[in-house]
Amino acid sequence: MTPLLEKVRDAAWKITARDVEGLTADELYEAVLPVAFAAADEKRRRAHEAVDAH
Repeated sequence: MTPLLEKVRDAAWKITARDVEGLTADELYEAVLPVAFAAADEKRRRAHEAVDAH
């Protein structure tokens, strides 16, 4: 599942059906949502830092 989570973090638009093959909806939600939220929060934090730096 690590390659899937790396894609979620770095390039979610590249996820294919093959990446999630064999996983239940519950497994996906439990694994993917925390990673997606953490990635979004990191991007938000960097954006705020960039704005504050100017």
